[in-house]
Parts: sequence; structure tokens; C-alpha cells
Amino acid sequence: MASDELDLDSLLIRTQGMSLLEARRLAREYYEKYCVRSEIRTHDCQRVWFHSNRFDHAFSRDAACRGGTKDEIDLLRVERLHWIPELVGGRIRSSVCRSVMDKDPNRGSSRLYMIDSECYVVWLLPRDDGDWAFSTAYKAYTYQMKKYRDLGPIIWKGKWK
Repeated sequence: MASDELDLDSLLIRTQGMSLLEARRLAREYYEKYCVRSEIRTHDCQRVWFHSNRFDHAFSRDAACRGGTKDEIDLLRVERLHWIPELVGGRIRSSVCRSVMDKDPNRGSSRLYMIDSECYVVWLLPRDDGDWAFSTAYKAYTYQMKKYRDLGPIIWKGKWK
């Protein structure tokens, strides 16, 4: 690993041995502290707003894809919580940001940040004031990543030295 490359493994929240309740409590605490109460900016310096009421959507298991119930905390999402500001901030060299057109022509395009090597994505939704709202972040399946690569053009790519 190059000396200027961010070590994603060092940013993981270790959940081994935690109950789902403990993991949910820790994730909510971290989300409030490091996302909701922090000023996070995109790779092009636009503000990203994180809202407390998005926590359950963003960190709960996708029942259709991973089994279990929707209200159950997803440990893979919790473990990667600290990746979110680093990814949208453009500090991960192997990442890209795509502009994804909404099906509704009256809404602006969303942003999809991706780390292909980790099958990890973060979705941001446009706000009326020109800023962004965090929607969700998760470890995707390979077939999802393949589909996501065709959703829209790359508008930013992490720099390789």
C-alpha cells in the first residue's frame, strides 16, 4: 500500500462478539457524533447533510437481499460507518462517483459513490439548496456493482499516483 493510501481496514468498527443491540447502540452513537453533528463535504466541497431519522434505513439489513428482518441492524453496514465521510470526501483513491439520473424528471440526479474493490456504495440525494442528503451506504453484491456501473457517468475518480 502506498504511503498516501487510506487504510480502510483501520477504519472498520469491530463488532465481533457484540450483540445486535450493542452494535445498534454503538452505530447510532457513532452516526450521531461523526455524521449528524459533523460537517461532511463531498469530493467537490459540497455539504452533505445527515439526519437522525435516516439511521434505521441506512444501517438496517435489507431483508430481501440478506435475509432476516428489515429492522435488524446490519453488521456489515455498521462496521463500515467510518468509510462514509472518507468516501464522499474523495479520500479513497480507488473510488468513483457517478451521477445517477432520477426516474422523476423533476428531481435532480443522485450521487453514487463506489469502491469497486470492496463492493461498497454510498448514495446521496440532491437537496433543493444544492447540497446533498445522505441516503444509505452498504456492502453490495457483485451483481449489484455490475448494474451500478451502468447507471450513470463517472463525474469523479480517485487519483492514482
